[in-house]
Amino acid sequence: MYCKNCGYKIEGNLHICPYCGALVDNTSKEVKTSNKRYWLIPFSFAIMVAIAVTFYFFYEIGVNKKVEEIRAKAEDMALQGNFDTALNFAKKGLALRPNHKVLQQDLVLINFGKTVYEKLETANKYADDKKFDLALKSISAVDKDLEGRSGEYFDMLSNLSKKYKTQVEVKQLYDDAKNKNTIDELADALSRLSYIDSPDAKNIDKLIRQKIANIAYSNANELLKDKQFNEALKVIEKAMQYDSSNAKLISFKKTIVDQKTAFENAEAQRMQQAMISAAKEDAMNRTNAVSVLNVKNYINGYGDFVIEGEIKNVATKPIYEVEIYYAIYDANGNTIGDGNTYVYPVYLTPLQKGSFSNIHYGLSNADHIKITGINWYID
Repeated sequence: MYCKNCGYKIEGNLHICPYCGALVDNTSKEVKTSNKRYWLIPFSFAIMVAIAVTFYFFYEIGVNKKVEEIRAKAEDMALQGNFDTALNFAKKGLALRPNHKVLQQDLVLINFGKTVYEKLETANKYADDKKFDLALKSISAVDKDLEGRSGEYFDMLSNLSKKYKTQVEVKQLYDDAKNKNTIDELADALSRLSYIDSPDAKNIDKLIRQKIANIAYSNANELLKDKQFNEALKVIEKAMQYDSSNAKLISFKKTIVDQKTAFENAEAQRMQQAMISAAKEDAMNRTNAVSVLNVKNYINGYGDFVIEGEIKNVATKPIYEVEIYYAIYDANGNTIGDGNTYVYPVYLTPLQKGSFSNIHYGLSNADHIKITGINWYID
């Protein structure tokens, strides 16, 4: 070993240089190396801490990203009106981040939206039970809850309320129209419907126009029986103002015109009346002029009993003004009503087919019908 101060070679394990008197470090190289290694322990620990912090940092980023995705889905579902699904997403997000302020606010808003939806559904049930005042009162309460609130979410809820209000108003209009039996009354219902833009309103509009056609057809038939041709034409033309393409009305109008012309060209009014009376009496005594081909009935989506059928003229002469009489039964075979309707076209040549139909409004317990009689006139 050599002295670090003067370079003198020192023998043995002396701690002081005999030449210059400087202190001598005679610690072995191995010991120094060992001492240096003790510094690796805190360094390794620091690296482990850094790795743990880094892992935790990226883990938290991942959780935050997942919570944000869940929050976005919750808000999207709420905007679509899927409140239960939205609630599930919001609760799932809060399970990961219980103190997430935005999710907490979202949870409150989603619950508010669900309450609004439940109130609107209650209003709809009231309307189904014909409690229209209660239904509209419930919707007004919802509108009051939404008053003064703005934003995409509240706009969606407001539009939902308007949709339910429209449905209730349409149901109320249709229920009112069921009790109307004149063209003018039903025309007023159509006018009120014209301000409502919805699929339900269009369906009800169609049903009301069909009822107008049926009323006109029946009334005109009664007038035609009394040879009141001009009055019958007025009734049909008035109905055609509301359904100009109705095949039933178009056909009947032609029949009225043809019969009016034939009647006016008759040689004598008294002879014509006598011939018609004789034809009527002869037709009433016959039972093989009309063959019923089929009859079907069903309950439509509004609880009305619809009857449709087809007949055929099996006589050797033309027949006209065929009137079908029937009884209505429930599923247990009990008679619950009766009715009559006319076949169109009004004038049927031999082997020609004709159709008949009718609607009994609100008769939802009807199951089937039985034809009890058929009247017609022979040309």
